[in-house]
Amino acid sequence: MSALEEEDIYTVENIYDLPEGARAELIDGRIYYMALPSTGHQRLVHFFDRMIGNYIQENNGTCEVFPAPFAVFLDRSGDLIEYY
Repeated sequence: MSALEEEDIYTVENIYDLPEGARAELIDGRIYYMALPSTGHQRLVHFFDRMIGNYIQENNGTCEVFPAPFAVFLDRSGDLIEYY
């Protein structure tokens, strides 16, 4: 049996069972843990959030900008299933 065959396959339930504040993504049954964003990263996120938000507002757009992480579920083709 190869190492790949021995790996656990994780589900959405496993993601929800992670400790509060854990940052991880579930992709094809594997959990990928993410490091906390750096100060420089947060500055860039804030800059782009403002720029995109201002553009949407100035052009009477109906889109929203969400700078904070939240749950997004995509199917295998990349189409949005749901988000929280």
